[in-house]
Amino acid sequence: MRAKKLIYNKNPGFSLIWAMFLLSAVSITMAASIPFITKKSDTDTNTSKYTYECVVGENAADPDSVACTGAIKGCAEGIEKDCNTLFSYADTYQAATYKIAREVCDDGGTKACKFLMDECVANTDNCDIDGSNDISYYMNLDKTVENDGREYIESLGAAYYDQGLVNFKGKADNLCNSEFDTNQTMNTTACVLLGRQGKTHTYTFATNKRKFFNEENSTNGTTFDSNAIKLDYDTPEVLVH
Repeated sequence: MRAKKLIYNKNPGFSLIWAMFLLSAVSITMAASIPFITKKSDTDTNTSKYTYECVVGENAADPDSVACTGAIKGCAEGIEKDCNTLFSYADTYQAATYKIAREVCDDGGTKACKFLMDECVANTDNCDIDGSNDISYYMNLDKTVENDGREYIESLGAAYYDQGLVNFKGKADNLCNSEFDTNQTMNTTACVLLGRQGKTHTYTFATNKRKFFNEENSTNGTTFDSNAIKLDYDTPEVLVH
């Protein structure tokens, strides 16, 4: 009986140390695989991790955060996943989406510039959500401002305006009229878009504003009547001071 007991004690099975070793090995293997799992998941869902964190996680509170900087840089470089992820949040996170889109547009990301333009075309309410992160912001910029987004919108906006896209064209007209009514100038990007038409435009201004028009500071063909001021635009840009 005693000999049999000695043989049994020589085969105790897994020791505690061996079990801890196995557990550590498994933990290390799982930790090492997490980045690959995350990367694969990100690719499979076609969702930009940086953009998701910036817009959904942070509500774009700080465009200079790590997540937002990554989102802006990616879309500005034209990376489809970054731009598409950003634009997909327009309905549920509109303010945050537009804020980042404007940052991208300012950095020369033409996809974001066109996105803001198309949002305006789709719904007039989207043309001006706060005046600083929408198409109205760019239309109100002076035409001399050196901004990649403004210059792109001026260029593509001419085609939008000529096509008569109602919401876009209407916003440009209204902003230009407002600029003249307030400052007696027509130097904004909206007025540049309006002046590209090469057609006759009729505007009605308050009577006291008409004194700013005369043959010396208007284009040839300017006519006056009791109700309106008509400008016949002969050149791509018309300045009335």
